[in-house]
Amino acid sequence: PLACRGMMLACRGLVRRPAGRQLSTMAGELLRVPAYKGAAVELRKGQSIKVINTHGHQVCDFWCFATAGAGPGGLLRMFMSMHHSHDAIRKHVPAVGDVLVTSQSKPILTMLEDSGPGVHDTTVAACSHELYEQILGIGPDDAHDSCTTNLHESLRAIGYKLTDDPLNFYTPSPFNLWMNVPLRTTSAESFEDWWVGPHPDQKAGDFVVLRAEQDCVCVMSACPSSDISPLNGPTGKSHDVHYMVLE
Repeated sequence: PLACRGMMLACRGLVRRPAGRQLSTMAGELLRVPAYKGAAVELRKGQSIKVINTHGHQVCDFWCFATAGAGPGGLLRMFMSMHHSHDAIRKHVPAVGDVLVTSQSKPILTMLEDSGPGVHDTTVAACSHELYEQILGIGPDDAHDSCTTNLHESLRAIGYKLTDDPLNFYTPSPFNLWMNVPLRTTSAESFEDWWVGPHPDQKAGDFVVLRAEQDCVCVMSACPSSDISPLNGPTGKSHDVHYMVLE
C-alpha cells in the first residue's frame, strides 16, 4: 500500500548534509511552505524562527527535534513533546514567554512573540493517510497529502529521519499553530465540529516567533485537511505559510 511504501521511503535514501554547512546564510530570507506540503530548517541555539500565517486561515503543524546526539544517518532521538510541555508550562496552550521542552524535559524552544489571538492546539495528532482513509473512504494507494508524510519527507530532504524501522513509524504530536480545537468533555457530533474553523480574531500576516534553546531542526506542514474540516477557513483549500530564520 502507498502508506506503507511512504513509511519505508522515509527510512531510506537520505541525503547527507554538506560538511560545514552555514545555517546563518538563510537568516532574514522569507521562505515558503507550499500549500499541502512541508519544509524543514535547522536552527542554532539562540536563533529564532518566525512562522507567518500568510493568508490568515491556515493551520501549520510544527515540530522541533534536537540535533545534538543524532544517530547514524541523521537519526533524531529527542523531540519537542507536547505532553511534557503541558507539565512544564502547566497549561494546554503556550503563550509568549513559555518554554517548550523535549521528551527528556529539556528546554528546546521559547515563544518570544505571538501577534494573533493566541489560539493554538497541542492535543491533536498530525493528520495521516490512514485518517483520510477512514473519513473520506479513499484506498491505501490513493494519493492524498498529509502532515505525517510531510514531516518525514521534509526531514529526509535535509538528511534526517525518525526511525530505521518502517514497522515502528512514530510521529510525535505537533504544535498545531493557529488550530482552533476547544477542549471537550463530550464527543463532537461530526469531524467538522471537532476541528472547527479559524478563530474570528485571526488575520492574514499573524505570526509567532520561537527561539531555539539548543541546536535543532524545525519542521512545518501547511495542513492539507481542508477536505474534511473547516479548520483552514471557508475556501475548502490549504494555503501557503511563510517563515524566516532570525539571528
